[in-house]
Amino acid sequence: MPDNRPLPPPTVQPSSPPHREALALVFHHLDDSQREGSVQAILELANTGQANFEGLLLAQRDRANVGAVWANQMGGAVAAVWPPNLVDEEPEETADALLASLHEHLRETPLVMAQAILESDTDLIADRLRRNGYEHAALLYYLVCPVQVSPGSGVFFGENTSRSKPGSPKKTPDPFSPKCPVTFEPFSEEHESRMLEIVDATYQNTLDCPRLNGLLEPNDVLESYRSTGVYRPELWSFVIDKSSQRDVGCLLLNDHPDHEQLELVYMGIVPSARGGGFGRHVTQFALTTAQKLGRHRVVLAVDALNRPALDAYSTAGFSVSDQRHVFIRVFSGSR
Repeated sequence: MPDNRPLPPPTVQPSSPPHREALALVFHHLDDSQREGSVQAILELANTGQANFEGLLLAQRDRANVGAVWANQMGGAVAAVWPPNLVDEEPEETADALLASLHEHLRETPLVMAQAILESDTDLIADRLRRNGYEHAALLYYLVCPVQVSPGSGVFFGENTSRSKPGSPKKTPDPFSPKCPVTFEPFSEEHESRMLEIVDATYQNTLDCPRLNGLLEPNDVLESYRSTGVYRPELWSFVIDKSSQRDVGCLLLNDHPDHEQLELVYMGIVPSARGGGFGRHVTQFALTTAQKLGRHRVVLAVDALNRPALDAYSTAGFSVSDQRHVFIRVFSGSR
């Protein structure tokens, strides 16, 4: 006769080193090779200080691991959450218990927001997040633009455009030309307050993930931008209008040398300067910077509803490579 008695509740506790088994549960939904690759990549990030396991929690019943969840606290009062995964036939209450314990842990930190990136907004994982206080904040398109050098013909970017012959790349104007309406001044740490001011100004009436506006202090925003890839201050720039000699925007690039790519972490133009074509020159500057560094591509993420930005990036040679859904949970009592 089958035993229909309810299972005892699991015990949720922090994972103990070496963490491999807990991480394998976090990535339980992947096939064996993908799971092993993900676990190894995370362990390598931990060795370089880019990942920590204070928010890696295990659910156990009768000393058996039945589920896990992980929050990696990034810079800027944001935690990246890998949602709970469970072993087969484990009740959904275990996922709720894992998230409840995780949120209790995160409330003890100087945290403002937890963020999860999902492939779908309608599957079981998304349901687990929604019933535990997460909301859908945006659909992100991930864009990529290949960079190559054509000897004697300048730098070429991207694939085809409406103004190109089929099969021919697009040649872009030189952002260092005297005809370019903007100049680019490298950022340095002593100009932190100036960068904070211009980033904050570019957020006004933005179409890029507007739900996130106002959730973080400007210094937290900058810290979160520093936390992706390899931060090099000389790759961050102020965008200056030549005619008025005032800051009209910013360009923040982070390096990914292991993947031979440059990431456009953030590009913003102040409202009064929008519509003047400055964004096109800023994008070209990013592509030229990638070429000078010997990177093979530039990557970025943009809100799927930000049609002006998508049109501008498409014109510059970017194409959509993937898409993901952003879920957030705001910890209003954290500050």
